[in-house]
Amino acid sequence: MKSRNQAHIFAAEESYFKPPKTKSSQNNNSVDEDDRPLNQAIEDFKLRVKVEGRAEKTMDQYDYVLGRLVKKLSQDKEVNDIETKELRKYLAYLMDDGLNNTSVAIHYRVLRAFFN
Repeated sequence: MKSRNQAHIFAAEESYFKPPKTKSSQNNNSVDEDDRPLNQAIEDFKLRVKVEGRAEKTMDQYDYVLGRLVKKLSQDKEVNDIETKELRKYLAYLMDDGLNNTSVAIHYRVLRAFFN
């Protein structure tokens, strides 16, 4: 670890990235959207946040951060198959790649927003 400030990134509980799976017995028409490939889930996420009115700079940031994630992971990998440990390794990779604490924290926040 390069500094103590980076330790908070790895202290996140798994629930930050993946909400617990629940089967809704009340709604039999519901689809578990986490069974989608990563690239499809990203497109759906970007569409949702655009409709919610996110700023253009925020959308550009999402494109950059999630684009880097797709390059590191397989774009066909299902969202359910991505483990928290894998995301922590990805953040560590970014640190080792020379990103400063602020940039890694931005990646962390975008990933948290996407996986929640």
